[in-house]
Amino acid sequence: DGSGLARLGYGTSGKVLTTKGSGQNPTWETASGGKVLQYVSTNDNNEYSNNPGTTPTAVQGTNADLTITPSSTASRILVNYSWGAITFWDNSALGYGVLRYNVGGGSFGDVTPVGANTVAGSQRMHFGINLPTSSHQVQAINYSFIHHPNTTSAVKYRPYFWGEASNCQLYINRSQRNNSTDYSAVMMAYAIELE
Repeated sequence: DGSGLARLGYGTSGKVLTTKGSGQNPTWETASGGKVLQYVSTNDNNEYSNNPGTTPTAVQGTNADLTITPSSTASRILVNYSWGAITFWDNSALGYGVLRYNVGGGSFGDVTPVGANTVAGSQRMHFGINLPTSSHQVQAINYSFIHHPNTTSAVKYRPYFWGEASNCQLYINRSQRNNSTDYSAVMMAYAIELE
């Protein structure tokens, strides 16, 4: 237009501005990857007091499940679980957690990698749950990972918990004391499909 500048225009919906390198004019093109394709989320404000013993147990049942169906076998799934209040109590027994998944309703297996050490028998964990110093104190846990399920079938994620001792007690979304002024928290989780 006589200004000496090349006009880029307004582009097209869904396009990104790219350059081919030094001395080349930028152009509008389709993005080549890294898009968020879909997400699912869940939350659970139920309060749990449960003795899972030394065997990994889905203490929250299906309330913490995340199910997502990837649109491509090349997709990665970003998964995040956040427990606002979680603790083990009694008998000086630490707690453990592992994230498991199944494909198309099959059996659950551990998301890999997991920790190198085995605890409470032959189990390996993704995260640990500490003991509180008093009955009204709790901790929060946030756990994220990127998973490549390599499938276009439904993938279900579910947390499992267990402890060092057979009589340890797990509390989720509450403290052991559970007074009316104590923590009453919410677990939130999401899964995002990444191109």
